[in-house]
Formats: sequence, C-alpha cells, structure tokens
Amino acid sequence: MRNKIIIIIIALICLGAGGYGGLMYPKVQALEQESIDLKQQLADAEAKVSALETEKSSGQQKFEELLTKEMELDAAKSALANGVALKDFEAMVGTSKNASVEHLLAIGALRMLTKGRNDPETLAAFQTALEKVEWAARLKSMCAAQSGIAATGNPIRILADCAREARGEAPSEPQADTAASPTKPQ
Repeated sequence: MRNKIIIIIIALICLGAGGYGGLMYPKVQALEQESIDLKQQLADAEAKVSALETEKSSGQQKFEELLTKEMELDAAKSALANGVALKDFEAMVGTSKNASVEHLLAIGALRMLTKGRNDPETLAAFQTALEKVEWAARLKSMCAAQSGIAATGNPIRILADCAREARGEAPSEPQADTAASPTKPQ
C-alpha cells in the first residue's frame, strides 16, 4: 500500500510539474519573442548611434571649415576696414564710363565688407550690376537652349520666363530682392 501511495504522489507531482510546464510554455515563448524584438531594437539603436557619430564627425569638420572661413573673412574685413581700398576702387571705376558688371559686383562686395550689408549704396551697387546684365539677351539664349533640350525629348523644367515668352507674354524683369536665381534651369 505504501508503494501505491508513493506512486500516486509521484504521479501527482509529475502531473503538477507537467501542468505547470504547460502553463509556463506560452509565457516562455512570449519572453523569447520579446527578447528577439529587444535584440533587434538594440541593433537598430546601435546603427543609429553609429550614423549619428559619423554625422557628428562630419558636422565637426564643417564647423572647423566655417571657423577657418570666419577667420579669413575677419582678416579681409580688418584689412579693408579703413575704406581706402574702396574709395580708390570706386574712383577708378567711377572715372570709367563703361564699368563692367564685374567691377560693379566688386564694388558691392567691397562696400559690404567695409560698410556692412545694411549700407544702401551696397544694395545700389548690386542692383546696378543686375540692371547692367543683358537679361533679355541671356534669357532668349537660355529659352532657346531649353526649347532645344525639350525638342530632343529629354525632360527639362522650363524657366517661368521662358514659358511666358512661349505663350507670347512679356518676360518678367529680374527682381533684386528674390532669393532664388532665375538664371538657372530648374
């Protein structure tokens, strides 16, 4: 009888252990899946950290380049601060009746370096240079080139002024206060 009781107890223990194992199996599977997901998230996070470190080093290089350019600009501003070079250049170009666009742009740049960007004569120099550019002749050449590219069947984004000209409308005048340059095909 004692053997039967021991066998029953062992059977109950085995049934209990098996039942417990059966109940824990789904939880173990869920934990394993969660572990796999966490490992994938960790790998993704490590990849992002690596990309950010690369971007940081690239940003650091750009920052150092900007510091160098700032030092160069400060040196140029210091050298031109007294305005003598600007006065001499303006006198030289002012006596010439056929000042080129490049001369006017150089005056604008020198004025910006010596007087600052808020100087009205700086803006006037750049506007005069813009007005002297043969906009109509260049626009017609650019429109002709764009039309030729379009005629070959290659895709090209036509300038708004060229599209207006093709419709028979007058092209717009260049604006000095626009941010985008209308001289590049888009």
